[in-house]
Amino acid sequence: FKVGACVHLLPPEIMKVPKAFIEYVIVNQLNSLYMVSSALEYILKYANIESIKLPFKRILLTGDPISQTLIELMKNNIYPACRILNLY
Repeated sequence: FKVGACVHLLPPEIMKVPKAFIEYVIVNQLNSLYMVSSALEYILKYANIESIKLPFKRILLTGDPISQTLIELMKNNIYPACRILNLY
């Protein structure tokens, strides 16, 4: 993490709508994510973003085990150079 980075605490109306979350990530050029793995799975599953690779450099997942479904969704929807850390 770099010094001077911004923290974005997203409101429920963005977090509960997968397309709104994806749009927020892209518009605000977020490159790091700290999230419960089941929430990320929900977002990637229902956002329908087949043609977009999310620009994360690192993802920190916590709260739940990482499912095989989430692993496949991340392979298809996130840049391959992204570091994924399981904090569970």
